[in-house]
Parts: sequence; structure tokens; C-alpha cells
Amino acid sequence: VIFRGDRLEQYYVDLPGNWEGIHFLRASHDNEINYAIIKEATVGIRVDSLKETTAPKLTLRNSVIAYALSSGILGITADIYGENSLIFSCGEWNTQLEFGGNYNFTNCTFANYSSVLINHQSPVIRMSNYYYYKDDLGDHYLPADLNATFSNCIIHGSLDNELDRDPFAAAQFNYLFDHCLMKLADTVNVNTIHFSNIIKNQDPKFVDYYEKDDYHLASGSPCIDAGIANSIFLDLAGKTRTGNWDIGCYEFVP
Repeated sequence: VIFRGDRLEQYYVDLPGNWEGIHFLRASHDNEINYAIIKEATVGIRVDSLKETTAPKLTLRNSVIAYALSSGILGITADIYGENSLIFSCGEWNTQLEFGGNYNFTNCTFANYSSVLINHQSPVIRMSNYYYYKDDLGDHYLPADLNATFSNCIIHGSLDNELDRDPFAAAQFNYLFDHCLMKLADTVNVNTIHFSNIIKNQDPKFVDYYEKDDYHLASGSPCIDAGIANSIFLDLAGKTRTGNWDIGCYEFVP
């Protein structure tokens, strides 16, 4: 299924902001998106509020989100599970997790580079555990616990640091990046409980992200065989994962 703007003229192809995007409201639950392409939106997918059942508020599998004017994924105190998905070329954050929530992303690729359509200035991933607003009485911070896990994921782009962590002391700020390739500032210490088996500041060697939006792994990529095995046996292209899992949404095929 393809979700995109309804203007078909060449000028509007891959133009961010053609439509608002998909918005799951508070009462919505047990949502699943599988094998979808969501592009040209203001926000690709927005999910509000925690789940009301045992299933995640949104389960996202085998999907592509691209050319969002703002964020590819926006979770606000949400509950999201994502696997085998590609999020790229977003105007602000690829994935923006605000005001806490529960998040689990496995074998996903988050990538952002400036182009004629996108001016990449915000980190690929943003996480916060509060909501801020201001009124006549002053500044207000509403806390909410954050729990986020990224496993076998690529988080890469053209900035020196592609991870924005914004914790507030009054709520939990729990996160783990496990077997991920990440673009991080030199000052980010990956020898903590929040990081495990990180490949830091190495080129993932995509086939051609600039002209063809091709985020398959090229030969010699450090992501090849660098992941940890899980129950996701097919990649985004339907290829079988073999040996040690590759990091990202695509398994390298010679």
C-alpha cells in the first residue's frame, strides 16, 4: 500500500508536506501497518497515548517512510513496535519520541542526508521524557517515563551527532541501543549500560543513498554479520537472513 500526496505532476514527486500524514488518536488501538510506503507527508506517522490492550498501539513492519516535512515517526507518550523498516529523508527527525512512552525498534534503518528536498539539521533520533509548555504562571514540565530499545538498527546521517537525548530528572529515561551502527559525537560514551556492541562513526556503505535512495548494504559494509539473531528471518526485501544477522532493514546479498 502506498500513502502519498494526490498531486501527480513531476514537481510534486517526493515533495515533503503534500498531505498531513497518518495520525493515530488516543482511542485508537491494536493498529498494524505492514508493507506500506508512506511518503511526502508533513508527519509520516503520529501516535498519541499509551496502549489500551496488551498489543502495542502501533505495530510497524516491512515499511518505508520517506520525505516527511517534519518527522517520519512521531510518538507522544506512545507505544510503538517497529521492525524491518526504512525511515529516511525527513525534514527534522526521522523518529521523534516525546513525552515518554514505550518503543522497540528492531532491524530498522534510520538515515538522513541533505538533498535538494531535505535540509538535514536535526538529529535522526530524538527522545524526551517530558512535555513543556508556558503560560501566565510560568514554565511547566510534565514528566512521563521513557523506555526505548533499538536493536540491530542503523542510525546514520550527515551530522556529527545523530542522537538527541533530552532527559528530565522527574521521570525515568531508560534506553538501550544494542548491536547498532550509530553516528555519534566524539563525546558520546558508548561504554555505558545504554549502549551494547555499538559500531560508532563508521560508514554503513549504502549502495546509493544520494541518487537512488538505495539503502541496501554494499560489499564491505561494517553492518554485515554484525547484528544479533532474532525471530525476523526475512528482511525488508523478502531476503532470508543467514548467519549472523546484518544490522539494518536489509540483509546483504552478494
